[in-house]
Amino acid sequence: MRWLLSFVLCLCFSLASANQAEPQGTLKLAVASNFGAAATELARRFESETGHTLLISLGATAKHYLQIQHGAPFDIFLAADSKHPQLLAQQRLTIADSRMTYAIGQLALWRPNEPFAADFDERAFSKLPLTKSSKFAIANPLLAPYGTAAKEVLINTQLWPQIHTQLVTGENVSQTYQFVASGAAQIGLVAWSQLQQQAPADIWKVPSHLHTAIEQQAIQLNNQPLTQRFMAFLASPAAKLVIRQHGYLVP
Repeated sequence: MRWLLSFVLCLCFSLASANQAEPQGTLKLAVASNFGAAATELARRFESETGHTLLISLGATAKHYLQIQHGAPFDIFLAADSKHPQLLAQQRLTIADSRMTYAIGQLALWRPNEPFAADFDERAFSKLPLTKSSKFAIANPLLAPYGTAAKEVLINTQLWPQIHTQLVTGENVSQTYQFVASGAAQIGLVAWSQLQQQAPADIWKVPSHLHTAIEQQAIQLNNQPLTQRFMAFLASPAAKLVIRQHGYLVP
């Protein structure tokens, strides 16, 4: 009978351990500013499913890169490009072979309350009428991948010589959006993902051949189990659906 009692006690202990909630943890994400809305939705779902907490720090990709170089305690970097995660990997500041493309950004021209003609196209964009007092907003090409793409568009359409003196530059594409939304700039090149609630007639999606692909990559900064778990979640069909719903393409 003693062996039976021991067996029952062991079984009860095993069941209790299996049913015990996973210890709650906190994950710190450095996230490109353009991905804020999608990241918030993904965090809500991940927290609901796992009980863990996600802390999201939004900002320009280049600034996050410098912070990580100097030891900022992030667990995962969700950049707006592939260049900065690759540089961190080359500097051995990340987990080897953890780099993955989580979204492909799209660029859009936005002119609030002034609809584009139905036949507005690349040729019409290259002849965009601007007064001398008009301000054109883009993200800073030195800091933000969406700014780099915007500058490429303006160069490739021969608009750069005409309007480079009329540009206002945001530190990141979120600030660029605010310039246009507030009226500080009359028109701007922003992320398509930021315009999902705006009037479609006020938006022209920029053809992808006018700029280098905005391939947004994530990379692990440590190999903790929770970090691995979120990276797996980010690659899941459910996460990809959320990312698409926020105006991105997915690999």
